[in-house]
Amino acid sequence: MVTIEDVAKKVQKSMMTVFRVINNQSVSDKTRRDTWKVIEQMGYILNLEGSRLASLKKPFARRTGNIGSITFSTYNKSSEPFFAEIMFIIIPKLRPQSEKCLTI
Repeated sequence: MVTIEDVAKKVQKSMMTVFRVINNQSVSDKTRRDTWKVIEQMGYILNLEGSRLASLKKPFARRTGNIGSITFSTYNKSSEPFFAEIMFIIIPKLRPQSEKCLTI
C-alpha cells in the first residue's frame, strides 16, 4: 500500500505539500501537476478513515463517527428488553449523522 510519505519522497516534496495538493489547497501549478502525476503512477489511494482521524487536531473535538456500547450481562444482552429498547432508540438517531454504533 502506497502512503502519502512514499508519494512525498518520490516527488521530493514534504508530506504537507502532498497533503495540500490532495486537498486542493494553494501550491504552484508545477508542484500540483508533478504530485498528481506521481500519485497516479504509484497508485496512491486516499484512506478516508485515516484522514478523518489524522485531521482531528483538538483533543476535545476528536470525532471518529463511532459510538461504542459495552454492556455487562451473564446472558444474551440482545434478548434483554431493556437493552434492545435502548438500541432501538439510539441506532435510528445515529444514521442521519452517519455515525456508526458497535455493541459489545
